[in-house]
Amino acid sequence: MTAKNKKILIIIVAVVLVLTALVIAFYPQISRWFDKAEPAENFTFFNEQNTRVQLSDYFGKPVVLNFWATWTSKTELPYFASAYRQYGNDVNFLMVNTCLNADSDKNYVKDYLATNGYSFPVYFDTNGNGMLAYNIDVFPFSVFINSNGTISNVHRGVMTKEKLEYYIAQLY
Repeated sequence: MTAKNKKILIIIVAVVLVLTALVIAFYPQISRWFDKAEPAENFTFFNEQNTRVQLSDYFGKPVVLNFWATWTSKTELPYFASAYRQYGNDVNFLMVNTCLNADSDKNYVKDYLATNGYSFPVYFDTNGNGMLAYNIDVFPFSVFINSNGTISNVHRGVMTKEKLEYYIAQLY
């Protein structure tokens, strides 16, 4: 074996070891989203009136929890708006905007929703509590929770209309 091949082999082994260590270190965070029937992680956030609320306040009915930002969710927001009109009496839609700059961002978000004709209620995770509770690393991020507070499904990234309908149907 030449010195060059030995060096390449050592680099490959090192990369494999580092990747293995990362998987072992982060496995609990990764695996928890693929295990259904886990209790939903409670966290506090704010409603449109700037009142502090908790996720658990909405248990008793199924919950669609969507973490979004105006720059990430333009494709899927119409689907959530339609689902809210259809299921809003039976399902709590918690459309949690992840703005962290408080009032200026809140006003921008409210204007954005009004301009685009969205009528669902919006909530704000200005402290990042929800992002931390759910280890969010991508936007949008949706959690589907049944009426007793147990996670039914999790979806990372932009949602299709069909997938949203499927996840909501799984809540009943």
